[in-house]
Amino acid sequence: MKQFRSVTLIIFALIFVVGLVAAQSRARTKPKPAPRVAATPVTPAPARRVVTINLKQGEPVTGAFLWADAETVLIEAQSRRLAIKLNEINSMIFAANELAESKPAAPAPQQNPPATATPDPALPAARKAYQALRKLSDAVQLGLPYPQFGNLLIEVKPAVEEALAALPETALKAELKDALAAYVEGGQAWAAMRATGILPIATEPGATLMKKYEIKPSVNALGEADHLRLDVTLSAIWATAAKRLDNVAPLLKP
Repeated sequence: MKQFRSVTLIIFALIFVVGLVAAQSRARTKPKPAPRVAATPVTPAPARRVVTINLKQGEPVTGAFLWADAETVLIEAQSRRLAIKLNEINSMIFAANELAESKPAAPAPQQNPPATATPDPALPAARKAYQALRKLSDAVQLGLPYPQFGNLLIEVKPAVEEALAALPETALKAELKDALAAYVEGGQAWAAMRATGILPIATEPGATLMKKYEIKPSVNALGEADHLRLDVTLSAIWATAAKRLDNVAPLLKP
């Protein structure tokens, strides 16, 4: 019996202690969580752009644009603010880049390198023929006498023909061939007209040259057109040769 009472007292004691602890736990007030403070957004400073103001009178003024209204423009130049009336301004030019307060510009996208054009293998030969024909052109412009021109023609003609043989049948080759033909025919006419200074149009090469180079014939004592004059003939032929070379020059660019 005593043993039963001891156990009962122990059980009651445990129940009392557990109840007391639970009551104390409920009595404690839980701390309220601190209210969240909304983050204040940071407003970036407005971008300030460089502006150059061209005045109607005086030197241009450059500074940072601040604001403008219907009458005045306010800028900051050399650490001081300037208010400029609109009626004093001729023009305003804003710079493409902004001041340090603005955001840096995004890097430009990378571009693929341009494709390298394949050089025309015929160009070296064409340039060789062109340079040789230029010697004849320079001789004509300098007014060299026939013996010197004839010797130069003998030198240049084979070099040009050799270069032309390496060229395909293109407009470039046709222009070079026509230029060479003009200088050769001019030399032939010159040789034929040296003694008399005239070339009959009833025979060759006068008949062909008159039509090909559209040379106006001269008249005889009876008023009949029957011959070509040396100066008129050469002038027409050299003009045609020079035109051909002018047509060649743009075609030689790579």
